[in-house]
Amino acid sequence: MVWGRRARWPFRRRAPHLRLGARGERIAVRALRRSGYRVVARNYRPGRRRSDAELDIVAWEGQTLAVVEVKTRRGGFGDPAERVDREKRRRIRRSAARMWRRESSRKRIPPGSRLRMDVVEVWFPAVRSRRFLVRLRAALRPPVVRIRRGAF
Repeated sequence: MVWGRRARWPFRRRAPHLRLGARGERIAVRALRRSGYRVVARNYRPGRRRSDAELDIVAWEGQTLAVVEVKTRRGGFGDPAERVDREKRRRIRRSAARMWRRESSRKRIPPGSRLRMDVVEVWFPAVRSRRFLVRLRAALRPPVVRIRRGAF
């Protein structure tokens, strides 16, 4: 069962940073499924308010409903999870609470379930060379994926 499917326009071009984020989310979904999560929603927006945060991934791990924030970086310094600041965490908590109320009323969340917020970090290798073979080798390296359970 998938919650809140939305139509997408595949022919519309997006900015490079948005394409990188979407690619990171696809990789994160695969990593979560390999780790035993059951993904029920992607890009879930529980309300129409602009102040509501979009929940990147909503997935079940046993009796725990995990709200997953995906942070994707290409090279750079520091952990991607550090980019989830206090304001972003507050918005995600508020959206997760609104999602919990809505889906509980629709009987999609069984009684006795727990809610947890995770972060999935996806790093792509940074390439500074102009040489074609160096860039090609770096592009063929798999990204580094780390799942932080209960990160915030």
